Amino acid sequence: MAGWLMFVPHAGQKQEDVPPPEQSPRRRPPMLNPAVMIVGGFLVLVLVVAFAALLFTNPKEEHDDIPFASATQQVQRATQTAVAWCEMSVLQEPQCSDPRQILFTAECDGDSDMYVVNADGCNLHKLVQNQDDDWYPLPSPDGTRIAFSMLGTTASGGQTDDIYVMNRDGSDLHNWTHAPTNSEGQFSWSPDGSRIVYVGYQRDAFSNIYTVSAGQSEQIFADNGTFDSMPAWSPDGKWLVYQSQQISGDPAFTNYDIFQTDGSAPRNLTATEDRSESEPSWSPDGTRIAYFADQSYFIPDAYWICVRDLTEADPLCWPSGAHGSSVQAVGAPVWSPDGTRLLFTARGRNSLDIFLLDLTAGSVRNLTRNRAYDGSPGWSPDGRWITFISRQTGSSDLFRMDADGTDMVNLTRHGADDLNYSWSPDSQSIVFVSYRSGRPALFIINADGTALHQITNPGAAGYQNPVWLP
Repeated sequence: MAGWLMFVPHAGQKQEDVPPPEQSPRRRPPMLNPAVMIVGGFLVLVLVVAFAALLFTNPKEEHDDIPFASATQQVQRATQTAVAWCEMSVLQEPQCSDPRQILFTAECDGDSDMYVVNADGCNLHKLVQNQDDDWYPLPSPDGTRIAFSMLGTTASGGQTDDIYVMNRDGSDLHNWTHAPTNSEGQFSWSPDGSRIVYVGYQRDAFSNIYTVSAGQSEQIFADNGTFDSMPAWSPDGKWLVYQSQQISGDPAFTNYDIFQTDGSAPRNLTATEDRSESEPSWSPDGTRIAYFADQSYFIPDAYWICVRDLTEADPLCWPSGAHGSSVQAVGAPVWSPDGTRLLFTARGRNSLDIFLLDLTAGSVRNLTRNRAYDGSPGWSPDGRWITFISRQTGSSDLFRMDADGTDMVNLTRHGADDLNYSWSPDSQSIVFVSYRSGRPALFIINADGTALHQITNPGAAGYQNPVWLP
């Protein structure tokens, strides 16, 4: 064992091979020098003390990887280390200098919990103390409250998702939905922060759109026995659009239409029988909606991206691929802050690429055009940058380009995956989840690619949903 010294006589040496001393007249042994005796005694004492220290030192305190520990002991020790490590702040006062806050979920103690941390890694703390799973934290528009989904257990032993709301410091926690359906999801705040819209999933697998205010749920329209999903508020909060599955003449054709409602009878904006419309999103000024249209059941490779002016009867649609070639669009279109362009992800024959629709020029352009996965497109809040995740280097990296699609830069070039990013409200920084430490942790980088730094310790089973608090 490392750290131990053992003295063993040479195995080949035999005492009988040593010749006996010659007999000589008896002599008086010489007297030793007193100084030599003192030094020799001191050296002997030092050796004895050193040997005793080695003998009684517990090797487990020096090496925590003792092979004799049981599997259960090793798991317990690893769990304790993970909990303590991932809940420790990276920095402490007086090193703290960036008070901007980031909200996220992490699995530190067996369930998903909600945390908040400063942008420099200081003041990490848990917001909710419970044994349930907390997911998808969403700050209110003014940043004073946080909505999130909590996976709980019903009285009969089943599971249900409820939407909870609390203050940004974790106080005044309330269940806003009380499970009128089996599960709630796809929720978002109204622009004034007074209401939440969500999808209620029924036990018979159907879903409907609900709004809730101060804990009182209100179904937007009567249960129509179909699938309603993807609700989106208009910027002024007066309208909602959503997608709804409609009855089709061909049972094999799944037909979705886009509806608009202010709480009264919904209006079908895309009443077509040979094309399915989905993934609606509002323009920043609230006058138009963008959505995807799929006609491939009747016409091979017929995929479109459409924009509908709500004051006009017919939408404008473009093939979702560049140069007139149609590729299948995937994910909701993302409006630029000035409302002149749309980003979307589309699936080609070999990969996913990022496309840009210029509404002024009426053109669609492939921005990435490679055989790797490219996804999760987004705009910086000031509209200057486009960001996305790409596997061009073999691992997931965060890329940035100018708003016109030029000057592409890999911000986080690393052999490990970087993903799940979020822009700061001031467009200066990006937070993301990285596996470069071996286990997931949160990192921040400036928009220009400088000042990369880690703000949480690795050790949690998973970091998810990082979002900046306003």
